[in-house]
Amino acid sequence: AALQRRPDFAPAHYALGRLLFNANRAEEALSAFEAAEQRLAASAAPRIGRARCLQKLGQTERARLLLEQVVLLPPAQIELSFALVQ
Repeated sequence: AALQRRPDFAPAHYALGRLLFNANRAEEALSAFEAAEQRLAASAAPRIGRARCLQKLGQTERARLLLEQVVLLPPAQIELSFALVQ
């Protein structure tokens, strides 16, 4: 419902990604995390979600590359990213 009213609301895409991931629907969750990342300037949280999905889908090298990108971000940007999706 939140996405129908506000399709550009990144926290809703992120929350949907978490729900789908927890329901073992990693491919669908990956799309939701990608949508969240496109809508956030601070994108560490959705990137970590994407990496978790890729790992679950057996794409460990792609997951590792995403996590390496996150590690290079300033800590304040990582914290901001998680604050924005809560």
